[in-house]
Amino acid sequence: MKRASQRGPFVFEGMDMMNNHALAVCAFVRNKAGQILLVKHFRRGWDIPGGFVKPGEDLLVSLQREVAEETRVEIGQSKLVVIYTNVQGEEFPEYNQAYPPKIILAFQCEALTEVLATSRENSESKWVDEAEAQTMIEDQLQLDRLRDLIAASGGVKYVVYQKMPYQRLREQMVTN
Repeated sequence: MKRASQRGPFVFEGMDMMNNHALAVCAFVRNKAGQILLVKHFRRGWDIPGGFVKPGEDLLVSLQREVAEETRVEIGQSKLVVIYTNVQGEEFPEYNQAYPPKIILAFQCEALTEVLATSRENSESKWVDEAEAQTMIEDQLQLDRLRDLIAASGGVKYVVYQKMPYQRLREQMVTN
């Protein structure tokens, strides 16, 4: 694998795009006031923090790293609540990037710190209430993900989707 650009993730050269998956994590972080942490990604707009797991990296360490890299917020207790599988690979020729199909593990997290900062991956980060968060996120996939995480109350949900065009192919609870 080689670095696609200074800002972007890895290009998966030589990887069979249909028989491998990239692994990513995302964090639905709440502060003590119950507000949700959002970041303004350069390409996706407003979203929850997250990113790819590095080879050999512990999943929870990856989750903490991604949140800290994007916002400087430290997280504590984390609970897996949704597993997403994007069954399509993605290509972004304008960024010289390609991604294989992706598995995303989505966690509910508590914030240990609340002071925010931006990063090379986003232009802004913000604490917002649930209603405001749902009006800020414009991408339907990201909005559905936010709504899944707001609604999660027990067990782990599994969601299979395709991104182009966006469509949920299957949803089911895998644990109670």
